[in-house]
Amino acid sequence: MDALLAFPPLVLVLAITAYLGQSVLNLSMTIGFLSIPPFARVARAATLTLAQREFVTAARALGATHARILLRELLPNVALPLLAFFLLAVAVTIVVEGALSLLGLGVPPPTASWGSMIGEGRESLDIAPWLAFLPAGVLLAARWASWASPAAARPCCRARSSGCCRAMRGSMGACASTASI
Repeated sequence: MDALLAFPPLVLVLAITAYLGQSVLNLSMTIGFLSIPPFARVARAATLTLAQREFVTAARALGATHARILLRELLPNVALPLLAFFLLAVAVTIVVEGALSLLGLGVPPPTASWGSMIGEGRESLDIAPWLAFLPAGVLLAARWASWASPAAARPCCRARSSGCCRAMRGSMGACASTASI
């Protein structure tokens, strides 16, 4: 897995897409495959941190099996950092797809893409600048929205890590209201 992290991801996506050809499936599989090691690192770091917490020690003392500790104690607590990282990865994926389409290595031309729209609008910047700036603004807004959503979920993550949401399993609103106490 460290070998995948050693290469710059955008350069590797460029090389793989150039070799395999342009298609939505090739692009999705390549970006998905390259996002496995960062997700594994986040999951491992969160699991190693949580494995030393009191609730895991208590479950071991009560005689819980390893599978029960993984499923009932660790998995619910690792899910929120993974969800936050997933939302950040969506922002990166949007930018990577836009960059590949701008360079002409993204999805094939009949399929609409913000990067290809920016590339087509680049030719007529002096006549109609909105043809390039509008898709670029929408791409920027989508990236910003997927970066802002983990910040909105942060109060629930704080409440869950302190243990108050563990038994609640309620909605984010209930979780966020207990975080301010």
